[in-house]
Amino acid sequence: MPFISYDSEDLIDELREDIKEFGKELEVWCFFKFIENRKIYTNYDFVGESEIQADELADEEHLDRLPAWKLLERLEQQNSIL
Repeated sequence: MPFISYDSEDLIDELREDIKEFGKELEVWCFFKFIENRKIYTNYDFVGESEIQADELADEEHLDRLPAWKLLERLEQQNSIL
């Protein structure tokens, strides 16, 4: 499997700010795609603001629901070489 990395610095910084403001247990919708057979998180949104509709997802985009601290772990990992 090839090594890949995905620049997630901006998303990590934004999520850290949200964790400071709302807490690490904040539930978020996590948008992701499969790139080179790996799950790559590309964005997130707060759970409860509004329901995410299937037509709001880009091609090949999927959703997970995670606590903010777990998404942060995954973003930090994907920001390094996978």
